[in-house]
Amino acid sequence: MRAIYTLIIILLASVSSYGQSDSIIVNTSDHVTVLVKEGQVEIAKDSVDKKVNYIRVSSDSERNDTTLIEFGSYDIVIQDESIELNRRKSKVGGSSWHELTYWAGIDIGVNGYIMPDGSFNLPNTDDYDFLELNWGNSRSFAINPVEWKIKLHKNYIGLTTGLGVEWNSYRLLDLDWKTAFNADSTYGVYDPNKGTNKSKLRLIYINAPLLLEFNTSKYRKNNFHIAAGVVVGWKIQGMYKQRYENEGGKHKDKTYGNFNVNPFRFNAMVRLGYGSVNLFASYSINQLFREGTGPELYQFSTGITIVGW
Repeated sequence: MRAIYTLIIILLASVSSYGQSDSIIVNTSDHVTVLVKEGQVEIAKDSVDKKVNYIRVSSDSERNDTTLIEFGSYDIVIQDESIELNRRKSKVGGSSWHELTYWAGIDIGVNGYIMPDGSFNLPNTDDYDFLELNWGNSRSFAINPVEWKIKLHKNYIGLTTGLGVEWNSYRLLDLDWKTAFNADSTYGVYDPNKGTNKSKLRLIYINAPLLLEFNTSKYRKNNFHIAAGVVVGWKIQGMYKQRYENEGGKHKDKTYGNFNVNPFRFNAMVRLGYGSVNLFASYSINQLFREGTGPELYQFSTGITIVGW
């Protein structure tokens, strides 16, 4: 567990280090190396004969709003409107990194928030209008490069933990509203004449799970598995983006801040599947916003693991 905490601290520190030229290298006790340098975070594990890079995250200075992720034998390009997944010809070894666990991989799905009574419909009031969701474009994307398993009964029962990074994009439906915040509250500003054609709130978390996992077989291809537990998330970035057009042309405004979102999130999670088909669902047991600063809403996400190993 100490390695997980070390990785989390270093990754969080990297957020403020992107604009600097210095490099930081940390070697954990289980041969995992974290490299932080300008525009890049790299997590690697030493194998017997070579170093295996499990994740490298960097920004592309020539392509606006683009994040490049190298993950094992995959290249992932996250742009403003799309996620592109490409597999390189070279393959990465290190299969002993985990044994019959299902945290490591890439998760993609839909996300949103619901009322305390479980309703997906927000009240039709000014307090909620600015947060009404465009469900078709509200997506979650997570990359989970690191996992550990504590065996309780061979490979059939065990505890799984690890590390991951998750992007939650909440596309907003009512374009006449702008999301704003101050020290006391998060609220909407009504501006119907601005010509807005896109409005979204994006949150980024570093996640650490603790899941109790059950497997029906010791072989992956015919194994039914289910895991349930808690995923602790640490919010490392909040951003609101608004795109609009007027007589002066096209404009794009970005506002970075905490938006009074709780810095820690505690998700109840279930992951299940058979063979190579894997599904997940999570629900936050604490509120999206800090008490008294915004509407009482609870986050959730559900989807599939499109790449697992």
